[in-house]
Amino acid sequence: MNRDQFLPNDARAAITEYRASWTNITRAEESLINGDLKEAKLAAANLLSSLNELEKLHKKKEEVDLQISKLNFLLGRNSLRGLVVRIHEN
Repeated sequence: MNRDQFLPNDARAAITEYRASWTNITRAEESLINGDLKEAKLAAANLLSSLNELEKLHKKKEEVDLQISKLNFLLGRNSLRGLVVRIHEN
């Protein structure tokens, strides 16, 4: 796992989901070996849930990064200077 894929505030949740993913991979594998298909399917469903949560956290980081890059672009062009002045005048 790369911590840069997630926001600092989401790091703990990402680590938890990452660990849960590996736990469910192991559970699914062990259940298959033991012939317990019901448990293997449950572990696979839990794995998918953890992966979906990781994807959600990653998309959240990408959206924030996109907003920051847009803001930096506008600041670099001095496009926000007038906006900042107007806000402070009110």
